[in-house]
Amino acid sequence: MFHLSSPIEGWDGRKPQRHHEFIDVNDFPAGWRSLKLTLEVEAKAKEVAVITLMHQLDPSRAANW
Repeated sequence: MFHLSSPIEGWDGRKPQRHHEFIDVNDFPAGWRSLKLTLEVEAKAKEVAVITLMHQLDPSRAANW
């Protein structure tokens, strides 16, 4: 299982542990893109954040999700 979040104020902000509404696609490690994995997403927008991230990572498959 992998964990992913994007901080509200960015990684250099005062409180990087505060989660953003969505995941910044740039925070998704390139090395994970070819893996079949379980991902725990920490985002305030919950399921919408997951669907948005999936679409950003692979728009051609997004219609099937």
